[in-house]
Amino acid sequence: MPSGITLISQPTDFGYLPAYNPNWLYASSSNFAAANFVYRVIFEDLLSGETWTEDIEPNPDDKLLIDIASYAASHMINYLPINTYGWKKCAGASRKIRYNVGEFYGATPAYTAGTDRYYIAWNAGIDLIDERDYGAASYVYDSTTPNARWLTNTLTQKAFTDRSNLFYVLIQEGNLADVPEFEINTYTAAGVLVNSSTIARPDYTTGLYTDQYVCIDLGVKGLNGLIAGQVAGSFPVLAGTEAYYTVTDNTDALNPVVIKRYDISCQPKFTVYTLHYLKANGSYESLHFELASKESFTASQTTFKKNPYALISNVMSLDPSIDFEKSQGVTIQTKLNLLTDWLTQAEMELHADLFTSTDIKLDLGSSQGYIKVICETGGYVPRDYDLLRQIAIEVSYGHQNHRQRG
Repeated sequence: MPSGITLISQPTDFGYLPAYNPNWLYASSSNFAAANFVYRVIFEDLLSGETWTEDIEPNPDDKLLIDIASYAASHMINYLPINTYGWKKCAGASRKIRYNVGEFYGATPAYTAGTDRYYIAWNAGIDLIDERDYGAASYVYDSTTPNARWLTNTLTQKAFTDRSNLFYVLIQEGNLADVPEFEINTYTAAGVLVNSSTIARPDYTTGLYTDQYVCIDLGVKGLNGLIAGQVAGSFPVLAGTEAYYTVTDNTDALNPVVIKRYDISCQPKFTVYTLHYLKANGSYESLHFELASKESFTASQTTFKKNPYALISNVMSLDPSIDFEKSQGVTIQTKLNLLTDWLTQAEMELHADLFTSTDIKLDLGSSQGYIKVICETGGYVPRDYDLLRQIAIEVSYGHQNHRQRG
């Protein structure tokens, strides 16, 4: 049977969609009055090969109206690299979806396929105000644009010796020219060049979408973790005498662009705590809390009372060997009150997603990885004589510790 499906409106083929924002598919069928009629939409994730089918009754106008992005959202993964260095694929944080709007109907229902269509979704949920003017060009890297769009901010940041500074890029599919090539130049405090190194590009295979959403640790920890095969030019990247380093996008060799600077802090006065938090655009942002922070804990204990009497020599008497009250265990919850250095208005706005992030990780430094933390309270601390602010936040560990029964 020929398909009676007409696609009235749908996302642009191979367009980039934020998975957590509605993207509507509107279709009709000339066979809607047939017995047992339903629209059948078959989705296939070309990354994993997984397929799933949705049979959908016509709406009151006999048409199909569905949010197809939601099907990708249910299969998204928050990707955060742990102690891995160089460019990494954000596995599971983007999906290339093939979908086919068909129909299923008849006295003995049979399926008739429509035409295959495609969209690319990544792990993002942008503000509805921003959605009104949404265009993929605002999020997808383009080497021909001097101010290429990065998912990570390009403001100057501090870098600490055993901490990560993460950087995310969403790359245009199937275009080797749009796979970024980063050059790291390191300098003394006087601005004298120390080292110049180029980090090898991400893996590239034509048409293979798993290579298109990538990230890298550009912090001191990440650069020190690179091996010789990942670097051209000076190696190791950091000589240990630098005061700062810059990241240059060399993808267009004729028009290199310095995109970011990191100032190295070797001897912080206080213990530094670093949070990596999931932003609305799908990247993890790194924020260092380097002023006086405080660790505390609460302990909750459950007890039960025992009968202090026992039958001793046929007489009920107080038994000194019995604990009148016993502990069933102690649960300990650790909390941190963290405080940043003074930040500009631009830096404050950059970290607005911190307080509403659904995934925040505490960087334990060195090779220990991260642990989940939960934002309890947060806000801004103003300074009286200028516009600088601090971010103050209280987080609790996502796990609890337990002690023995008494």
